Amino acid sequence: MGSIKTTQVFLKTISAASLFLVACSNPTVQTPSVQPAANLSLTGEDAFTTQARLALVSYQEIEASLSDSRTLASQRFTSLPQPVLIPENADQNDFDVPVLGQPLSADQAANQAGVSANPGSLPSFDASVAIFDDTVSRFTSQLLATQGLEFDGTGKILINPNQLRARIRSDLLAVGHLADPSLDLGGRLKANVHANLTLQALANLGYSATSSDVAAMSANSESVLLTFRDLDADLTNRVRVTSRTALPDSLNSPISQGYDLRLDTQSAGLSRTGLRSINYEKNGTQIRTEVQTTLDDGSQLELSEQRFVSHRGAGTGFGSFAITSGGASYGGSLRSLLSADGRLTLMLQPDNQSFGRLMLQEGLGNRAVLTLYRPDGVVSQTREIDLEATLDAMAMG
Repeated sequence: MGSIKTTQVFLKTISAASLFLVACSNPTVQTPSVQPAANLSLTGEDAFTTQARLALVSYQEIEASLSDSRTLASQRFTSLPQPVLIPENADQNDFDVPVLGQPLSADQAANQAGVSANPGSLPSFDASVAIFDDTVSRFTSQLLATQGLEFDGTGKILINPNQLRARIRSDLLAVGHLADPSLDLGGRLKANVHANLTLQALANLGYSATSSDVAAMSANSESVLLTFRDLDADLTNRVRVTSRTALPDSLNSPISQGYDLRLDTQSAGLSRTGLRSINYEKNGTQIRTEVQTTLDDGSQLELSEQRFVSHRGAGTGFGSFAITSGGASYGGSLRSLLSADGRLTLMLQPDNQSFGRLMLQEGLGNRAVLTLYRPDGVVSQTREIDLEATLDAMAMG
């Protein structure tokens, strides 16, 4: 196995999507024995920050695997789901995520050993709320129809994490083949017969890819099995992609076209199961995702997300997270922003806000920036990380 790459102390200008509000209703009760760290730090050993940053890095890599899986499958299927197209001048959901600032200059980063307590031009958490609210206002109709989300009297979004998680899971498991753990569908998908596949989102993370032949599941459905290998970390992601190309019975019936993906990850340091449905709707695309990760020390990381994406590829998501580690439990809300060029920004806000809030901004190449917010919403620290090296370390345990 290759050596773990040393994280470089070099922060770049991040043009990725940024930031968002989390407001929770009916919060999960915090385990009484868990106490917030006296001094919040990205390099500290407090359980929440340690596990939360692993959850964010893992979810970013899962996003890359699922994104590449859908792209590769689309190149192989004979009949593709078709997004519902609306004339551009009539579509209010086409937008891109604004750039909110840059964490640090390269010179500042080099002088601070990769961790900064003077985080440049990043706005405070509260200042980012207004930008997030403006972004999500473009999806008001979809939000109002989402169980577990509602607006308060000021227009801010309230999240019930438990209700939202239950609804996402119920919707995903209602799809029969997503609930089926047999990724090869009883041997119908012959793995690894096509190699040297071109990767996009995973291109900078050291992966290679192979795929099965395509199997016709019905007149309106095809499936393929993708295998992604990270040889440095001896990690394997297997993703089954199934298309849905049936047209609605009438103009008033729900649009059923889209994709369903099931992911399984095996490595020495972690195992994961991920479910995702992609549904093409007249106002854009709706994506539901659930991921469950078990680390080699027994820690459990669970994330659920419901995302709304415009026709141009930019979007925003809402969800929940639950972390169990060392006998302690943490819960709260997940927020995401997706820029039109595919870069992802994620934030976790625990129900107990004294633990702070943690954000991951995907940058160029295999780089990302972690930002830690204090309980009062002020940026505490930023740190650039090498996503490939961080994931390799997780995978090897």
